[in-house]
Amino acid sequence: MNAHSARDIDEKVEELLASPAGCAFLVVLQESGVSAADAVHPEISLQAAYHAINELSIWSPDFQETVKYTLLNGRKLSKLARAILELPEVGWWFAPLDRKAQTWAARRDDEPTLHKFKPPSAAPLTYWEQRTNKPESGLYTCTSFKGNSSFLTAMDISDVNGPNDLTLEFKFPVKQWRLRVSDAARVYEINGPADWHRLCAKYPAGSARDASDPAESDNEGWTLYPLTTLPRDSDGQDFATDMESWLTPNWPAVAAEWDGVHLTLGGLLTAEKVRVASAAGWSMLRFWDMEQTMWLNWVFDDAERLPDRDAIPLPVELYFPFADYRAFLDAEGKDYGGAMRRYTFPF
Repeated sequence: MNAHSARDIDEKVEELLASPAGCAFLVVLQESGVSAADAVHPEISLQAAYHAINELSIWSPDFQETVKYTLLNGRKLSKLARAILELPEVGWWFAPLDRKAQTWAARRDDEPTLHKFKPPSAAPLTYWEQRTNKPESGLYTCTSFKGNSSFLTAMDISDVNGPNDLTLEFKFPVKQWRLRVSDAARVYEINGPADWHRLCAKYPAGSARDASDPAESDNEGWTLYPLTTLPRDSDGQDFATDMESWLTPNWPAVAAEWDGVHLTLGGLLTAEKVRVASAAGWSMLRFWDMEQTMWLNWVFDDAERLPDRDAIPLPVELYFPFADYRAFLDAEGKDYGGAMRRYTFPF
């Protein structure tokens, strides 16, 4: 982390090792033989990060075992974490938004225009909004790193591994625009779990409703996006069931003071699925999945149509340590049939 103190590096190492996503990222790099020097290259960082997030899908049958495994083994890789974070080249992981490099991908033949832009609704949050930490409206961009981005990397991975939710909405060739962000735009930066918690605590949306309430039990939002999905016995993690103190942002209130919320790659790897508690309540960033900026107001000076982007080969083959994970499941007395089906292909 260029121009950062040893204390800053120590803090980021600790955050990376406390995060399921950060530990999964390190485990994948270690298994795949990727060095620290190579890991900081944008195309490899983005690929490994999306791989790590995929491993931690809450809908996987062995989700809790995967989280336990990655936290247990990722924390043994502190030397790798430090080697990465001490490199000056890793600075882009935590860099402020690059206002000249924001790209937006179109669903079908859509275009980014002020006329079509929808700010967050002032109505009470929907179940989906409460559980996914996002408004149903808004616009999302990703930063272009030498022509690549977290979104394009995710599409390339999907092209290799088959259809998923992403490819149901987007198709190759990807239609994309470069959106030039106004210098006056107010952007909130998320570089770690504390940044997300501060946003939730300052602009709270109110208590989450109890999923056990019979009046709400038929709403699929609670079953599709459960809050308490992480293993309770994960070392260093505290997952309470106090739904009344769950914090998620009130997006119209956020939009009154901020135009966009930027999750850096470093923020993703240190904050995803990490619980932070304070007197205000507790928060956990979920379902952001990649480096991205969510725009709550239209603050763009220009929209430039870019060439369509076809799928390109992934830079490296990355693997989850399946053999070691299978031994872990054996020791836990768990069936790994589902895991065998999950890890058929490299990423």
